[in-house]
Amino acid sequence: MADKENVLSPEELDALAAGVKDGSIESNTGLNTQLKPVKHDLVNEESAGGMNTSAINPINERFLILLKQRLSGIIKTPVNGAAEEVSIQTYGEFIGRLKAPQAINVIRARPLHGEALVIIDPNLIAECFNSFFGSSTASEASGSGDKEFTRTELSINKILMAEIYNSLQEAWAPIQPLTCTGVDFTSDPKKVKTMKFGRLFEFTDRNKNAEFHWRIGIPISTLILALLAIPMSRSEPRQGQYNKIFIGVVTFIIYFNLLSAGKSWLENGLVDHRFGLWWVHVLMLFALSVLIIKNNNPHWYRLNRAEDSN
Repeated sequence: MADKENVLSPEELDALAAGVKDGSIESNTGLNTQLKPVKHDLVNEESAGGMNTSAINPINERFLILLKQRLSGIIKTPVNGAAEEVSIQTYGEFIGRLKAPQAINVIRARPLHGEALVIIDPNLIAECFNSFFGSSTASEASGSGDKEFTRTELSINKILMAEIYNSLQEAWAPIQPLTCTGVDFTSDPKKVKTMKFGRLFEFTDRNKNAEFHWRIGIPISTLILALLAIPMSRSEPRQGQYNKIFIGVVTFIIYFNLLSAGKSWLENGLVDHRFGLWWVHVLMLFALSVLIIKNNNPHWYRLNRAEDSN
């Protein structure tokens, strides 16, 4: 219990504040009093970079306490667990560690930006099934090894997600009121997409701009490579049929490496976002034009060389 005898009264606090204001009380104690607190706006935050993740830990702990209480009421068994500290990692690293089957729920928590994953262990769904019906789940694995959730298990997933939404909204309420809604569900981590292609147009962030150009670059490069294969497939009368296969493989490697390097340069700001990866496609289209002209005018290159020699 605090010692109330050492607490200043309201009158003393007012007198202290007035003395600091009129200068009669020295306030220059060597501390940097010019610093001002800056409010972190979670609603308009588009990236986790620079975020004070330790500030999220108390919210996670409150969320876990609320969720354990609700889960205990569902499975009629005390639920234990501890919240891990918040950490930042790439999406690829996180999703790469997941192995099917998983109950992967894609959600939105408005007004926060983007979408999030809520992953429920199938063992928890099986525990709930056993608590409800007194038997184990009857779902089977498909031919690819992925678990096929039954309708009953999907219903249990919805029940659990409802409790997760309630716990999450209540935990965040003192900081930022949230409205949680479901977007998608899958059992295969490889099929998860947390951002629709069209939403990439809404961002000016370098990483998202690079991702946009990368996604549209794949089908464009496929088309250009298919067009390149036409002139490269033509051979001279006494030339081997497979002589140009090596050239085609080298062309593909160069094209793909240029796209990968260009994506990295976009992310690091070394290439202006207006250029994107278009310059790579333009280079390949130029090479395609040269090949087409050379094939349609077989003596063009030889005539140019003869003129240069004269």
